[in-house]
Amino acid sequence: MPAFPLAARAGVFSPSRWRPPLLQSNDIDHVKKLVFQAFPSVAAGALKGFLMKPSPLFKISCAVFFLWIATAMTSPAQTYTNLLTFNGNNGGQPQNMSFVEGTDGNLYGTALAGGVEGKGMVFKITPSGTLTTLYSFCAQDNCADGASPYGGLFQATGGTFYGTTYYGGAYGDGTIFSLDMGLGPFVAFVRNSGKVGSNVEVLGQGFTGTTGVSFNGTPANFKVVSATYLTATVPNGATTGYVTVTTPGGTLQSNVMFRLRP
Repeated sequence: MPAFPLAARAGVFSPSRWRPPLLQSNDIDHVKKLVFQAFPSVAAGALKGFLMKPSPLFKISCAVFFLWIATAMTSPAQTYTNLLTFNGNNGGQPQNMSFVEGTDGNLYGTALAGGVEGKGMVFKITPSGTLTTLYSFCAQDNCADGASPYGGLFQATGGTFYGTTYYGGAYGDGTIFSLDMGLGPFVAFVRNSGKVGSNVEVLGQGFTGTTGVSFNGTPANFKVVSATYLTATVPNGATTGYVTVTTPGGTLQSNVMFRLRP
């Protein structure tokens, strides 16, 4: 359920912190009525004063607000599952981090704290919630390997993960690191959707000498531009699915599905 309706119903709505997008409307009384009906307790407090003396911006700025209301009223119930609780020993404070789904189907991320030395870690978690610590920072003298990874990971098409730390290193100002989990190479798209006949840009490794590109099993015309970049045309008969590139070193598969648009 959207965050705004929950906050409003809890009585913590703050007009000074609300930054609504635009709504084209000339009937401010109608706007007031809708908001008061949706959130009577809030309207009785801070929101009421805000609406009674609306600024010109307010008259044209509520589209997402009402979209949130409509979504809250029409969306099916969502199921929240707590996969893992950090406790300091198994990691802690994952900040500015988004998961990377590896080509093995597991999720990879970083935690600012935790690990053997308490200076952060790289971890893997299965979709069911099983956590594995892959690397604990500050394992070297004076944290030469880095400390406090203040961000997530990036998986290059060669299969290796890359990331940064906020502290540590030779000068104490952080590091850039790589972590090879032996996942192997794959191909990625500049854009992972398109129509039949559209040109698709593909990134990868070892494209020189490529002999075939297929969209979910349907062969496509392609052009090798460099060892790490090729283009392919979405063929007739293609369907949503993975793209494969046959190179002299083996067959590479895309890390995500290519979605065919009508």
